[in-house]
Amino acid sequence: MEKVAGCVGGTLADMYPAIERTMTRFLPLGERVFESSVHKVGHVPHVAPEAWLHIVFPSHPDLLVTLEERRGRPLPEELQRMYRVLNGAHLFSGNLSIDGHRARISRTGPEPMVFDIKDSNTYPEWPDDATPEMVFFGTIGQYCSLYARDDESGIFCSERRVSARPLMQWPSIEAMIETEVARLDEAFDDDGKAKEGALLTPVELPSRSEKRLFGIRRGRRRPS
Repeated sequence: MEKVAGCVGGTLADMYPAIERTMTRFLPLGERVFESSVHKVGHVPHVAPEAWLHIVFPSHPDLLVTLEERRGRPLPEELQRMYRVLNGAHLFSGNLSIDGHRARISRTGPEPMVFDIKDSNTYPEWPDDATPEMVFFGTIGQYCSLYARDDESGIFCSERRVSARPLMQWPSIEAMIETEVARLDEAFDDDGKAKEGALLTPVELPSRSEKRLFGIRRGRRRPS
């Protein structure tokens, strides 16, 4: 497999070996690397004719500056480290999704586009009890949001769109990615299908109503 390189923070294998391992595991299902270095691994036609299990978007030299200019102040240190390597990722058919900077509004060719971090920090993704020092940057499964804070280290998981109350915490971005990629890798078989009964969220959620979440606020599109 072609090594995915970050522009400032080192290679994917150096910084996030769990992502490198799961991409290597699913290489037999296919691979495509675009000129921009966006990397697809694991064609999963049972999901959709052109669906891929893993899509990784590499960082670029201006990414961190661009993200912080859009926010109006520096990102939490945990996210600064990540965005030196990645401009986002869609892993396990989007069951671990990390936002980045989306340079274009619409796609002009076959290359996939990352979910934009701005969307995770505005309605309807931004829960009512969120505060300005929080930066939401991705999801686990359909129902868990990921965020970091300016005033505290670590990564937090909360009930998506419902509350910012932390349900789980990891000590670092590296620990979250390593733990969750390894857990989800166990939940999928070698054909890229979720195993029967596999739990795709890291915690049991306190309230889970399809009508509450998606009947009022529409769900996110899956990446193409």
